[in-house]
Amino acid sequence: QLLKLIDDIIDLSSLELDRFEFKMRSVELKEICRSVYSMYSQKVKSEVNFIFDDYNLPAVSLYTDPKRLYQVLSNIIDNSVKFTNKGRIHFGYEVQSEETTEKQFVHIYVEDTGIGIDKNYNHVLFDRFFKADNFTQGFGLGLPIAKKLTEEMGGELKFTSEIGCGSKFWIKIPILSNS
Repeated sequence: QLLKLIDDIIDLSSLELDRFEFKMRSVELKEICRSVYSMYSQKVKSEVNFIFDDYNLPAVSLYTDPKRLYQVLSNIIDNSVKFTNKGRIHFGYEVQSEETTEKQFVHIYVEDTGIGIDKNYNHVLFDRFFKADNFTQGFGLGLPIAKKLTEEMGGELKFTSEIGCGSKFWIKIPILSNS
């Protein structure tokens, strides 16, 4: 726990000071998602159905930092695992195009039936050390790091939520070539 906290503080500080290095390369999104799914499928409570429909997902090659994308997805799914005691966590992605520019992007989502987030916290959810529930393990750094990493990779991280109905987080990342 302490090592994770120290790593998170170093990552966040480096990101805020623009001293964070990304190791960009072409990667297959489905492989990163499978790896995250494999790790968290062992951590999900027995009353929760963790769904990743990888057989229905298209192959998507992204030019990104695979370690950092893995970190973003892990931070988001970690919150779903913590706050979902029964029901489901659904994880996946889809390729979409912007109508005006015809640019393609991938829309990665994590949707759960957890406790949900009070609307009063929407504006501070991505703030450092913010915790809506002080009884849950963690330090309130996972989502701020995920948001900053996503933005540094040219994407955006957003969410919707309702108390008692769960949350949906999604990442929109442009599909770029390395040329």
